[in-house]
Amino acid sequence: MKTKIIECVPNCSVGKNKEAVEGIANAIASTDGCNLLDVDPGVSTNRTVYTFVGPPEAVVLGALNAARAAYTYIDMRTHTGEHPRMGAMDVCPFIPVQNVTMEECVMCAKEFGEKLALDLDVPVYLYAEATEIESRKKLSSIRSGEYEGLPEKILQDEWKPDFGPAEFNPRWGATVTGARNFLVAYNINVLSTKEQAHRIALNIREQGRGEEQTYGTGVNNEYYGTGWNPVKGRCKSVQAIGWYLEEANMAQVSTNISDYNVTPIHKVYEEVCKDAEELNLAICGSQIVGLVPLEALMQAADYYMEKENLFILEEDQKLRLGSALGAMVGFLTYGNKKFYELDSRMRKIIPPLYKTMKDLIQFVDADAAAFSEYMLALKLPQDTEEDKTLRAVAMQEGLHTAIRVPLTVSRLANSMWPYLKELAEIGNINCKSDLQVGAKTLETAVWGTYYNIQTNLTDVQDDEVKSKVTEEIDAAIKLAGESCAEVLKICDQRKA
Repeated sequence: MKTKIIECVPNCSVGKNKEAVEGIANAIASTDGCNLLDVDPGVSTNRTVYTFVGPPEAVVLGALNAARAAYTYIDMRTHTGEHPRMGAMDVCPFIPVQNVTMEECVMCAKEFGEKLALDLDVPVYLYAEATEIESRKKLSSIRSGEYEGLPEKILQDEWKPDFGPAEFNPRWGATVTGARNFLVAYNINVLSTKEQAHRIALNIREQGRGEEQTYGTGVNNEYYGTGWNPVKGRCKSVQAIGWYLEEANMAQVSTNISDYNVTPIHKVYEEVCKDAEELNLAICGSQIVGLVPLEALMQAADYYMEKENLFILEEDQKLRLGSALGAMVGFLTYGNKKFYELDSRMRKIIPPLYKTMKDLIQFVDADAAAFSEYMLALKLPQDTEEDKTLRAVAMQEGLHTAIRVPLTVSRLANSMWPYLKELAEIGNINCKSDLQVGAKTLETAVWGTYYNIQTNLTDVQDDEVKSKVTEEIDAAIKLAGESCAEVLKICDQRKA
């Protein structure tokens, strides 16, 4: 039977209280069948986004446990923050990931909403795919007026909750739950005021500007100028708002991309950059909140590779992939209730794998620089005997550098085998294929360094260096082959 996996992303109105943030996270992580993948707290927004996955029955229970924990920690009567909100657990969507339909996610949302209302006696609204009421399809419509407007809004017939009492709960507010597809939460950092960031947000979001956001109807013309007309924004399937992060001393254009195939991440970034340039504002990076589909990142990578005319295919990058896959298996084991007894060992295994993955970034530039050094030596003049001697010395130095870089990469690759072997023995069995791919990738990386070194070694004139390097790289190939085979054998012998 194929495993069903649903993603759940509760957004809770707490970001400053570390004990509360961790308490809610622990409530999710300790739920059988739930894997907590990400916790993303914000101080200025005073909000934390939790991301976890599991089978349908597990994620419903995990969401309920998170809500119960939130009820003990959060009091909306004292809550302030940059992010729009109407409740302690503000929104809790369910997203299909593997072998589940949207209808099954709708059922999860309805089950969660009904149980939450009964358990905590709080009002709950359905949105997105979980509701048939058109005015409740969009989260922003339900949340309009926010917590402060809820006492009056909840008494209106058209805003009667789907579950729970139609009464204002001062401590909790209200919760919105539903089912939707993947959403990319993506923020662009701008050195500006909150108002300038929001101006850009209004320009790019699909909704664009309404009459209330044009000059002459309440908007400060210092920021918006004259002549603004109600108009749709430039990016379809994008919601956006501008806010200011006091802790970072900068503003953000915060976006939700509901369909990254319609408007990809890089399109949003480029459009924000365009407006920022017109306003003489600086962009200083961007931020992904929670998790994002790999395809969405690959779209951005492809765009900038083409834009910058980049060619990326190096053995050290393959090694980074191998280390990354190993680290990922460790992360999906660490903190999982099924593997609690392995936490101490995971804390020793994960850091070196993760560090190697990050450290190897420098070898992309180092390898290119080594090749450039040799090519520059080839172009040196040969007019005199002295020129020829200097050129020969420079060429040899370039070759030695070109050998030293992949040799270091092979050493790093082979230093990872003890950790991969231990992961193969005790790691999360559901990630076995990732570990197998990681092992083969590491072995391939060593083979890549071997052929690279062999090519450059041919023209090295120092026989002693040639002998030592040949001996080391031959041993490296042997170690990589034997270690990879051992990891694969251990994985093959383990049963789910």
